[in-house]
Amino acid sequence: MVEGLLTGLHEPAASHLLMLEAVAGRAALTRSYAEALRRRYLWHEFGDVHLLLPGEDAHGAH
Repeated sequence: MVEGLLTGLHEPAASHLLMLEAVAGRAALTRSYAEALRRRYLWHEFGDVHLLLPGEDAHGAH
């Protein structure tokens, strides 16, 4: 079971985003990308990384 994911930033149309969304939920992923853009994080192999954790409501009641 995956409870979090350390990842780089992928282009908005990348299939990797489906995996990230499965772990963190769409809302968390949307928030993280908005923050990355706001702070001008770097992308791809030489970019920043971030830790995605599911929110309490990401996948329903636990």
